[in-house]
Amino acid sequence: MNEVNKILSQRLKETRLRLGFTQKQICEKLNIEIGTLSGYELGRRSPNPERLSELSRIYNVSIDYLLGKDKEDPIQKVIDHAETMNLTPEEREAIEEYKKMPPSEQQKELLDAIETIKNLPEANREVLLKFIKVFSSSCQ
Repeated sequence: MNEVNKILSQRLKETRLRLGFTQKQICEKLNIEIGTLSGYELGRRSPNPERLSELSRIYNVSIDYLLGKDKEDPIQKVIDHAETMNLTPEEREAIEEYKKMPPSEQQKELLDAIETIKNLPEANREVLLKFIKVFSSSCQ
């Protein structure tokens, strides 16, 4: 197995587990057999470009991250950057609590936050999304 395939297989599995997904859940989203995903995660098979794109979308990471071209975990990058900002003690505590959660709970929290954003009035949602874009670009 070459180095890229080794990194890809590790990151596919680590990212899936960190987000609290089972292989079955991912296979249902991709409409593939468990053996196919298992092959990706063990480095015995490589996803085609379309499948790799689908996986990066589901896991909310870049293809470069999955292939090892981007060394930093994007979620950890945002958390690390948030820790250097001028946050209130309550905001810092919320970040620490989030980091202590098991991956499945972290995923639920993120999905709840997304649902809250979806339910905001459009003007508020646009302001928040602009803030997120500015914040995320400052993390890179």
